[in-house]
Amino acid sequence: MSAPLVRTQHGAILGVDWRAEKGAVPGRVPATDVMPGDGIRLANAAPTVLWVEHVQVVRVCVRTAGGAEIVIERAPGDLVEVVEIGRFEPEVRDGR
Repeated sequence: MSAPLVRTQHGAILGVDWRAEKGAVPGRVPATDVMPGDGIRLANAAPTVLWVEHVQVVRVCVRTAGGAEIVIERAPGDLVEVVEIGRFEPEVRDGR
């Protein structure tokens, strides 16, 4: 079995998903550990993370099932519930 990868929405590989290797996801992780392709719990939905930016706060841009893009801010130590990883993997994107 190959290690899970973190990819951008366009399929570019960002690296190995070390969180999955350690068994940290799915589950609650610090906002600084959220990555593109994650499905996170937001109200009663689980939108897909498009990008993450670390400044004084952690900015997470998500896309809802309806196509809306929303930027949320969290303090670095806030916990975010990751419900799914790897949504940008080719077999997930293409429905295989």
